[in-house]
Amino acid sequence: MSRLGRRLGKLEDTARSQRPDRGPAFLIIYPDDWPVEDREAFDAAREVGDHVTRHELIERHLGVRPGPRTTVIVYRLRSDGPQ
Repeated sequence: MSRLGRRLGKLEDTARSQRPDRGPAFLIIYPDDWPVEDREAFDAAREVGDHVTRHELIERHLGVRPGPRTTVIVYRLRSDGPQ
């Protein structure tokens, strides 16, 4: 898993350097590690399409604010295991 993390980090760095004014090309987030209040707020904002709240939460936890063209990949563990 650490090799994958390093490779994704390099891809993010490359994408960020090519698009400094628009935010990263993509972000991979894992909201299951966030506090319950933030996770619930993120899920609620996703359901209603509140991009401002989603972006604020992502910035708070990752330190990077998504740009208007940033692809956000949400990684979640399923309780019923891998499919």
